[in-house]
Amino acid sequence: MDSVVDYYTGFGEKEWSRLEREPIEYLVNTHYIAQYLPEGGHILDNGAGPGKYAMMLAEKGFWKTSIPLWNRSDLKPWI
Repeated sequence: MDSVVDYYTGFGEKEWSRLEREPIEYLVNTHYIAQYLPEGGHILDNGAGPGKYAMMLAEKGFWKTSIPLWNRSDLKPWI
């Protein structure tokens, strides 16, 4: 499990910048999220990535609960 946590812990900044460099995935996903989720809905983010989608959802008024991949006090989530 530590190798998985180590991989994803170093992945956040790269993933955030990838979504900015290659925005098609982000734009498509946000389109469908907005289309199918009820207004003011509650979202469970299991795995909790770098936070780009979480910030968009919070701006649109969604409630979000994040469950990070790690359970270690020395690691901090990106948001």
